[in-house]
Amino acid sequence: MLISFYKDFESGEAVAKITKFADRIWINEEGDIECHRETYFDLTQGSFKKIFILTPFKNILELEDMTNTLLDENYILNKRSSGEYKLVDKVNRIFTTDYIENIYAVPIRLIQSVNIGACSYIDITFDHEIVSPKKCAFRFKFRINSSAEKLGKDNYNLNLSYFNGRSCRAECSALDISRRELKAVSILDKNRSGGFDILIHLPIGAKATEVNEFCHKGESLVSPSGKEEEKRVQCIWHMREFYENEVNREIGMNNGHNFSVTYTMKSVIERVDDLRNEIDKLKENDQNLRKELKKTRKSLNISTILAIIALLIAVIIPIIISVLKIK
Repeated sequence: MLISFYKDFESGEAVAKITKFADRIWINEEGDIECHRETYFDLTQGSFKKIFILTPFKNILELEDMTNTLLDENYILNKRSSGEYKLVDKVNRIFTTDYIENIYAVPIRLIQSVNIGACSYIDITFDHEIVSPKKCAFRFKFRINSSAEKLGKDNYNLNLSYFNGRSCRAECSALDISRRELKAVSILDKNRSGGFDILIHLPIGAKATEVNEFCHKGESLVSPSGKEEEKRVQCIWHMREFYENEVNREIGMNNGHNFSVTYTMKSVIERVDDLRNEIDKLKENDQNLRKELKKTRKSLNISTILAIIALLIAVIIPIIISVLKIK
């Protein structure tokens, strides 16, 4: 999914590092993937007008800028970091997240992919030149068809490669990446701010049968639309764990890591059984609700009767007292 970040030739004196990165990947039932990629960089010297990302595949589809979602307080993915998200200044595009303050959501003028050999690179041109010192971020999405390999009936494997420059030496050499590379860091500090994360959401109804090391399995309701929908199995890797949580460990094109998950789609019978179980739960909840309503009604009836008795007593007692006084 990624080989290297690198700068353009005109930014030769610029110094920067990738401080936070996340690929959030959804797989559909056909094995196609949709990836939402967010990248944060800290420019400490010089200036940038562009940034490039070399990828190990050619057919990148539906490439689309999503940076403005970083300025949306209600966008659900902004609430998924360990440090609280806060919109500081929407007009000037400043926000805070994951214990990193005053991040600039850099506006993108052009985003496109260009093929080179067996690879392609994503060319991101900013709306204006970014001058140091500046902490910046951008987010975009894309699709890749037939990424998951079908192993047999209802069995699939998705294998993703990161920082494996050995697989495309010719392309890296042609782009002179060794002199232009921007390194990523495993984690910024002991508060676990920043870092490099891979998140894979399996198709609805799928279950993971095998994953590689350091995978954290869970469940998520988040869909590619940015809203909560049906629950999916989620696999998460934190790059820092491959380096024993070493702070500021630099990662580049010669490190090489694979993230793999083998999963099984549920059969029609299993899905029908799940649906029946959900219906049974709904019926049980409905019955419990009816019982509670009956109890509530009974309590209300008793309360009403007691209130009427109390009212009668309040009316009758003064009458009785008045009668006794007359006698």
